[in-house]
Amino acid sequence: MDHRMRCADIICCIIFVAAIVTYILIRSLAWLLGDSRHVVLPQNSTGMFCGAGVNVDKPNVLYFDLLKCARATTEMDAILEGLQCPTTQVCVKKCPSEFWKLPPEAYAPNALPKDFFQQQYCDPRLDLAQTTLSVQDILNQELCPYFYTPSKPELGRCLPSFDWQDVPPDFSLPGFASVNETVEHIKGYMDGGSGA
Repeated sequence: MDHRMRCADIICCIIFVAAIVTYILIRSLAWLLGDSRHVVLPQNSTGMFCGAGVNVDKPNVLYFDLLKCARATTEMDAILEGLQCPTTQVCVKKCPSEFWKLPPEAYAPNALPKDFFQQQYCDPRLDLAQTTLSVQDILNQELCPYFYTPSKPELGRCLPSFDWQDVPPDFSLPGFASVNETVEHIKGYMDGGSGA
């Protein structure tokens, strides 16, 4: 056997053992100093964990506008948003079980937000019973969603789960020409994250 070959084997073995030891050290530091909740539990827009602490009874996160998540699909968008969906997210006890969108009468000058929004799906800092904000102010500040769909929790995230035939005939959202276009974009997000 060539003397140079044995020397290369020893060097490779040393490099391999050093890599394993480094991996064990990094893993140990991550275990001791890290926070596994970042991997296991979803977070709301303020960084609070759903299903823990003050949100212990609210294990799911609801995205106000999943269509914004679908639009933020380029690498640069993801980097600028910190790999987060660029819409308000709140912790909820249960995901929505029905189709709902803000009706036109909600935009009337004397419309009361508490008559249209559900507190459970709004930012917890907003008290619908006491607010002096208009419906439009609430939407502009993304304090409540302007629509939601039947959803099921998947890994603690409320994600749309419905059949095409269950969509109400008037469920067309602003910016979309028809119900079919609205549903295609929502389903497109769910199928691949890029919209239809």
